[in-house]
Amino acid sequence: MHRRYAVFDFDGVLRIPGSNEPNALAVAVAESLVREGAVLVLVSYRSQKDRDLVNGFLSYIGVPRKAWGHIMLRPEGFEDGEIEWKSMAYKRLSERGIKAWVVNEDNPEVLEIARSLWPGACLFLYDEQGVPRVYGGPRGCLTLYNRVVHGVEGGW
Repeated sequence: MHRRYAVFDFDGVLRIPGSNEPNALAVAVAESLVREGAVLVLVSYRSQKDRDLVNGFLSYIGVPRKAWGHIMLRPEGFEDGEIEWKSMAYKRLSERGIKAWVVNEDNPEVLEIARSLWPGACLFLYDEQGVPRVYGGPRGCLTLYNRVVHGVEGGW
């Protein structure tokens, strides 16, 4: 059986926009996906200089460090923009054989990049309040969304 990977953004997904507070809903989604067998991957436009801050935040939210298979932060000196960085990071993951099962992101342009690399992934778009919705993906994404976000089986 292949591993299932759930990709998360940091600012705007795990962390409430404009705040230092964790997004409890995104944290619950991460915990639920780990229970479903996912390996978590963090891809953030945060700089490598912020690694201690990011690791401290991940410890603070309570999702075990061992659940995070990869943490990818923007290299020092990379100033081409978030979309370019995440495109490059997602391509690197894909080249390593990592196929996203779920992508959690607050930028629809980044989700379109994910869709092009991982057409079978469930794409969850987070709004300004940190609430996710299904942005796209194959049949079954709504069922997965209901299970991991609402804790229920099946559709609405």
